[in-house]
Amino acid sequence: MSNIYVLRNTKEIAIQRFFQLERRFRRSSDLKNEYKRVIKDYIEEKHLEKISDKEKETKTSVYLPHHAVIRNDKETTKTRVVFDASCKGTNNISLNDELCVGPILQEDLRHLLMRWRMKCIGFIADIQKMYRQIIVTKNDSEYQRIIWRENETDALQEYRLLRVTFGTAPAPYLAVKTLHQVATDEDNGKPAAAQAIKNNFFMDDWLDGADSSEEAIVLAQDVTNILQRGGFNLTKWSSNNIEFMKSVEEDKRSANAHVDMNLEGTIKALGIVWNLSTDSFQYNLNLPTIQEFITKRHILSDVQKLFDPLGWIAPSTVMAKILIQKLWLEKVNWDDSISDTLKQEWREIREDFDNIHGVLVKRWLGTTEKNKNKIQIHGFSDASMRAYAAAVYIRIETSYGIVTRLVAAKTRVAPLKTISLPRLELYGALLISVSGSYLVCENMTMFLNFV
Repeated sequence: MSNIYVLRNTKEIAIQRFFQLERRFRRSSDLKNEYKRVIKDYIEEKHLEKISDKEKETKTSVYLPHHAVIRNDKETTKTRVVFDASCKGTNNISLNDELCVGPILQEDLRHLLMRWRMKCIGFIADIQKMYRQIIVTKNDSEYQRIIWRENETDALQEYRLLRVTFGTAPAPYLAVKTLHQVATDEDNGKPAAAQAIKNNFFMDDWLDGADSSEEAIVLAQDVTNILQRGGFNLTKWSSNNIEFMKSVEEDKRSANAHVDMNLEGTIKALGIVWNLSTDSFQYNLNLPTIQEFITKRHILSDVQKLFDPLGWIAPSTVMAKILIQKLWLEKVNWDDSISDTLKQEWREIREDFDNIHGVLVKRWLGTTEKNKNKIQIHGFSDASMRAYAAAVYIRIETSYGIVTRLVAAKTRVAPLKTISLPRLELYGALLISVSGSYLVCENMTMFLNFV
């Protein structure tokens, strides 16, 4: 950051934004107290330090406005302080405009989920305060100054953030790169654990497993030891296996995982709800009450809440995709009421979304190291003049019979330009290769059957 373009008047802008935050505090004492607690935690852990009067006049510095984001779905910290590195100075340039984002180091989320599904014993954990465990250089911390005071009667104080900061453009890259470097430097003769760190983390979430509880416990302990040597602590552990959970310290278990209750409860992993008792995925969609005045903005907002990376609820989402195509053809503005015909169609789709709560998808596909040579992938596709789709299933020969599981599904809306049905069916067949690639990437021996 040393050659960064000097941003103008960021201090004045940060002060004005802080005054806005204080006005918000006046309306909510609970928010103020929680926000103060978070900032105090930063200071006590030496992730934030006060700037001396002598250092305040440093010319090469940037002040970041900050605000609160409330996450009621979090088990621990409900309030997160976000630092706005995208706030532009008076020369219309922000800190993020001048920072390099860095390459993507993580695999596609769908591949990560698929690897997780191939393990009989599954577990998840996350790194506690991941960003805040990574130190930035003293010179770079000058571009992470903030304004703060506990009470409006106090004088404004200036602080600098000493750790990787949530809200800066390169933060995700820096965090993942550091994680990978720790795996390389500290593997201590544990290559499987180092590989798990590099391949099975999605930011601070670790999804992994093994064929047996013994193997899972060893892997978890090896990864924990490697990460601890780099200053990362794993917490909020959950698993579908009681023996595994007994091996985890009680204060590091997820609040929703109770060993004495046969692991009843659900865990939200990367936007998908994992039911521990049934070892299956399910959906917990909470859409707002549908309004009489329906606009294109309302519909798109609701559709974006459907998190379905592997197409397990494709029959519902494809109908929403078709409706969205009709919305664009209607050429209405974002906040204009749509036609009565489309309103009725949307209401029917919304009613169908209620059935999503009954969808259960088994997490474990039934694969093990012993049966990996007895696996087939079966792909099915079909098409209509409105859309085409494909679904891929895995078929496994086991000692207790044949097991089949849904792997993934894909849907596409038919193009507006008229295309013959046979060609659309061919498009559907091509989708099979896309859906099946999540398993093929694992280098397993399989036979692919097209139906």
